[in-house]
Amino acid sequence: FHVINCGTENVILGLPWLQENNPVVDWRMGTLSIDEKTDRSKELRRNISSVAIEEPTINPNNSLLRKITTATELAQEEHKKKPKAVLPEEYKDFASVFEKPSDGVLPPSRPYDHAINLVENFIPKVAKAYPLSPSERESAEKFIKENLREGKICPSKSPQAAPFFFVGKKDGSLRPCQDY
Repeated sequence: FHVINCGTENVILGLPWLQENNPVVDWRMGTLSIDEKTDRSKELRRNISSVAIEEPTINPNNSLLRKITTATELAQEEHKKKPKAVLPEEYKDFASVFEKPSDGVLPPSRPYDHAINLVENFIPKVAKAYPLSPSERESAEKFIKENLREGKICPSKSPQAAPFFFVGKKDGSLRPCQDY
């Protein structure tokens, strides 16, 4: 799900989602029913209730309220139900290529490691920090401490900074992002 300014609309459902779920719409009652393969159905009403992430936060730049809705909770449940991918037999010899890298292990340093070389007379742009909720602030501190300790990041020497924020993942955890 993407957080966008929907104007007066409560939700926008894309064609791929509608085609995959083939919901039953009752226009008079304002309901949308999704029949699951388990013969259970969930009903989403016109006024979907929301559960705030701790305290709702408003981004003053675009006045968006970030929250978890019933639809987000359903998407997270559906993601958990999906079976894990099984590696076909013909690829078993290459299983290490498909495995996630172990945490805390970086590839060896190479001559072409990433660097941004600034031009002379560079004037840094002003970038305001995004407001973070208390849980996001705690997650940011934890992320920075862990990654400094593991050597994945280092203190910046750059005169330019970029705002930092989080995006919710399907499993409910937070993905740190930088707005370059």
